[in-house]
Amino acid sequence: MAGSQPIFFGNDDELFGIFHPAQGFVRRQGLLIAGPLLNEGMRAHSALRQVARRAARAGYDVLRFDYAGMGNSCGDVLDLSVDDWAENIAAASETLLDKANTDRLIVFAVRFSACLAHRLAARRPVEKIIAWDPLYSGVAWAERLEVAAQNMSVKFPRSAMDTSDVCLGYRVNGAFKEDLLAATAPDVDVQERFAVLGADFIGREDVERRHYDSVVLDEVADWETSASQVLFAHQTVDEIVGRLK
Repeated sequence: MAGSQPIFFGNDDELFGIFHPAQGFVRRQGLLIAGPLLNEGMRAHSALRQVARRAARAGYDVLRFDYAGMGNSCGDVLDLSVDDWAENIAAASETLLDKANTDRLIVFAVRFSACLAHRLAARRPVEKIIAWDPLYSGVAWAERLEVAAQNMSVKFPRSAMDTSDVCLGYRVNGAFKEDLLAATAPDVDVQERFAVLGADFIGREDVERRHYDSVVLDEVADWETSASQVLFAHQTVDEIVGRLK
């Protein structure tokens, strides 16, 4: 996209992101796109790029980024913790607001990034959280990852996609698993909270308990049953962008 800028940020510039400057009417609000992790991030990449482009055209300064150990950022999941990812989203928010020259932050968070978005909102003001199929605890995410890995092992029986130290192609260790299972989203004071849920989403009660308004779409994301395929989430993208206007 014309005008988008690849950037490195964080300690020693170890994190990679794409900054999409606002076009036309500038709203003086930053939209931070916190995508999903592990293989879910690769599957959602195209959808998140569409959200970023359309939000920039609607006047938002946008940053989408790769967490440590993901995509083009440095690091290895073997050496990381949930706290490291929480620091990543905090660094991304500060980078975005600095480039946008504003202190008004909206976070669009997908899957387990909703938990990290809550951690961010506990340490700095966030005007709005928009979540896509949010998971607010490491336990909830681990359960869905296990289902996805089981489905993948059926589809690719000769591939070791889920062993004691491999999760959907990413090497992990016992310390990381323990850390993940202990992770929960804190209660936060964010006035506007909205969740976009796929027809197959499991966890609607938790979304309601955390006081999110929500819409359930006809579209199925298939996070677990088609874990190797790109998500074509056209209806979801339209709904998310519509919530920004």
